[in-house]
Amino acid sequence: MHVIHSGSPISASQKRFNRIVILLLPSLGALVGGWEALECSHIRFGYVASYAAAIALGGLALVVGLLSLIYWRTRKLGVALMGCGVLSIATFYGGIALLIKTDRVAWRHEPPMQRFGPDQSASVVIYFRHGVSDQQIEQFISDVLEEDARPRHDGRDYPAFVDSYLRLSPNQAHGFDACAITFRPESKKVETVEYVNRIIVEPRVAKVFRDVAPQKIDAPPSELDRKAAHQP
Repeated sequence: MHVIHSGSPISASQKRFNRIVILLLPSLGALVGGWEALECSHIRFGYVASYAAAIALGGLALVVGLLSLIYWRTRKLGVALMGCGVLSIATFYGGIALLIKTDRVAWRHEPPMQRFGPDQSASVVIYFRHGVSDQQIEQFISDVLEEDARPRHDGRDYPAFVDSYLRLSPNQAHGFDACAITFRPESKKVETVEYVNRIIVEPRVAKVFRDVAPQKIDAPPSELDRKAAHQP
């Protein structure tokens, strides 16, 4: 079996295949790189993973192409795969550079950091019932306040519309364990309403306040602990 060189003239079908892959695969690589750049530009957080994925995909094409150069029958395919890998990476970085220059990448538009404390207005302030342990509160956070974070990342996290979370000490909440959550300005009302309703019906929750700074809440603790209620 001839590996380095063909022992006979190359057939017409082999020549046709070689021409097709030389034209097709590098073009495909350029398209994939451009698509990866566009998708990466839409990501606000964790965009570095898209860089790694683009490099890994292009690098894989380069390695497979390099190995394909050994056998004469797949040599043109190897050249095409290497071209595909190079163009994929080059187009990705070129596309990202162009999108950054035209100010069209999401991570360049992260909202400015804002101070968040008991004196700042929160979307939701949650008072927990007396007797609820720290472990039960942590379980409440995991089961109710957080959700499956995929496809953003693995594990659990607050929904994307949650901007910040603040745990309040008893001296900041009339002797209650409490927490405050702020929603992003662009959050959808249907999502936040469903989220708040899920909190209100929780037996570990004494009361839920809406759109108020924790320091400005003034309610009788005895009334809070009697039953869970919702203050619009």
